Amino acid sequence: MTEIEIKKEYKGRPKSENPKNDFIRYRVTKADLIKIEEKAKIAGMKVGEFCRESALKKKVVAKQKTTKITGEMLVELKRQGQNLNAITLHYHRNRDHIENAFNSSY
Repeated sequence: MTEIEIKKEYKGRPKSENPKNDFIRYRVTKADLIKIEEKAKIAGMKVGEFCRESALKKKVVAKQKTTKITGEMLVELKRQGQNLNAITLHYHRNRDHIENAFNSSY
């Protein structure tokens, strides 16, 4: 007799070519979780799929780094402060006249 090889047929979900074996865990508030779940539901996706798509496909705007105050910036800031002080001083010296002029125009 001859030997016949019997090949067992696999009856399950086919193996993915790119399996997702790694995990990322992060904390969110209850409110954030509800928003994410709602957005995923609206998009017709599972939460994990929605988060992956959002993280990988969306353009991320980097937070602006704090810039050093240059000499020019400091001079301009000082000028604006002086202008504000001059306006405030003028108002307090002429408060009655300004309020009367404002009230009489209405």
